[in-house]
Amino acid sequence: MLPYFWQTWWFAALFLTAFGGAVGATVRHVLRRRHERQVKLLRQLHALERERTRIARDIHDDLGGSLTEIGYLGALAVRDSRSLEEAREQIARITERTRELARRLDETVWAVNPKNDTPAQLATYLCRFAREFLEPTAIRCRLDVAGSLPEVPLSAEVRHNVFLVVKEALNNAAKHSAATELWLRLRTSEGSLIIEVADNGRGFRPEAHREAGNGLRNMTARMGEIGGQLTVRSAPGQGATMRLQLPLADPRTSGNGIGSPPIRMGDGSGERSA
Repeated sequence: MLPYFWQTWWFAALFLTAFGGAVGATVRHVLRRRHERQVKLLRQLHALERERTRIARDIHDDLGGSLTEIGYLGALAVRDSRSLEEAREQIARITERTRELARRLDETVWAVNPKNDTPAQLATYLCRFAREFLEPTAIRCRLDVAGSLPEVPLSAEVRHNVFLVVKEALNNAAKHSAATELWLRLRTSEGSLIIEVADNGRGFRPEAHREAGNGLRNMTARMGEIGGQLTVRSAPGQGATMRLQLPLADPRTSGNGIGSPPIRMGDGSGERSA
């Protein structure tokens, strides 16, 4: 009598081979998943350590220096050898430095708060900061924000660098542009977050300013650190536009922002992509 096929040696060998291969594949899959989790955890720990280092550096450089200066000004204000007028000047400087210190502390706390890790929260903070920053100036602040922004998480490092670039753009416009209006626009396009700071001021030549100072280079470097891009469009007498483009993690977030149509500053000459 011939044996059934499952009683043959070749079936037993084939079964053992398939069973061993399945066990090996399962073990390999489990080990690979465990390795991926470990790598992910190490990356998170590295990002956390980098963020802690940045916060410590900011506290030491900005907050520590401001507190030292406030203490020095306070010591000068209470010295008997100072007149009343000089004491008032020192107290006024202390008040100004205290306000600046409180603003920087608010920026640091906002950047590390996980509740602010979405483009919508970033837009809210940038708009509030722009209004408060330009309020003492003669520049009218106009906001153009998309009706809905994607719920994509943004790390503290990304938010911090984006904020500093926008802050530098606002500071340059307030100091050098002699503008009467400034637009802050936020929208999404083709899977990227687009932020524009545009003014109707005197304009400049990006090439000359890039060679003369570190402002544009630092802004470009900050955007490069977070995988973004900075584009400067300006020409003498035609205003200036700083365009920040930051790719979002989720490709499904592409779309155009909803809001007023953007105004054009000149004919677009002098455009430079950093």
